[in-house]
Amino acid sequence: MKLYRFSPIDTQEALLEAVEYVAKQATKLYFRTVGEAEPELINSLTIFSHYDDEYKSLSQMISKLGDPHNQNNGPRVKLHNPIKIMNATFEQNGKQTSVDTTIQYLRIRQPDPYRMQVGCCDLEADFNNPDFVNVITEPDDQKSPRLIKRPDYTMLEFFDPDIDVLAYIVRNPN
Repeated sequence: MKLYRFSPIDTQEALLEAVEYVAKQATKLYFRTVGEAEPELINSLTIFSHYDDEYKSLSQMISKLGDPHNQNNGPRVKLHNPIKIMNATFEQNGKQTSVDTTIQYLRIRQPDPYRMQVGCCDLEADFNNPDFVNVITEPDDQKSPRLIKRPDYTMLEFFDPDIDVLAYIVRNPN
């Protein structure tokens, strides 16, 4: 039995498959909540490594794909050649809508026993969307999106137990 959908990722091709998967599933998560998909929804994406050797290998792999940008629980690069993904086609108000995404930043997250998902991404969406008002004013940790408050930022976390990715909209206080 294979516990993780993609891990261990050991080739650039497998990494790109995982990136495409996370982007498509995150768009699906957002669409389920909001009922519409925004163009260029994602520009920063993270792949979760699940093994120490995988983390080291993927960290070396992405160092060749871009320039270091910043680091948080693993290396992040600004890609030399952004990854263009035809995310998904959704039915929106009775018509088919397709969303393309261009991934500009890619990060590899160090192994974390509490991160079983394939990865996550930051959504380029309006935190103040009326569909999120109830989440912000009456948070319910059992429903997606979940409001998470930190001292230096606030974010909405999109999740679904049937989808093995996470997605976030982050709002800085300034």
